[in-house]
Amino acid sequence: MSPRRTANRQEIEALIVASFALLGSEQLIDRPNCGAVLPSGAVDAFTPCMDAVPALGQHTDAILGELGWDAAVIERLRQAGAT
Repeated sequence: MSPRRTANRQEIEALIVASFALLGSEQLIDRPNCGAVLPSGAVDAFTPCMDAVPALGQHTDAILGELGWDAAVIERLRQAGAT
């Protein structure tokens, strides 16, 4: 990693911690319609919203299917412990 990228790491981390310390738990957890802490900054083109993080492997079948893998091959991969 470039030394220039990490030169001010401690100062930046302190600023982030101080910024989050000003927020209440409701502001950190219960964002209306989002359920996640969103990046700061104004966005006029759209309303940003972060959905829940998917569980590990939650979309594996759908993604492999979109890539052209059939259900039998996906199941064989699963049985082999590859998914």
